[in-house]
Amino acid sequence: MDGTASCAAFPAGIPDAIRTNQHDHRQGYSGDNGIRFEAKPGRTHPLDEGKDARPTAKE
Repeated sequence: MDGTASCAAFPAGIPDAIRTNQHDHRQGYSGDNGIRFEAKPGRTHPLDEGKDARPTAKE
């Protein structure tokens, strides 16, 4: 942990594995006190970005 970023789940610092998206924090992680990642309205989880970048409507 570098201690520069914190959140409700990790007030002392977000673990590197979560901060660098090596672990999907929508799943449990040791020490998260049961708090999981929840995207803000209109946003997606970083691991989901670009998964379906194809246009859905025919042009």
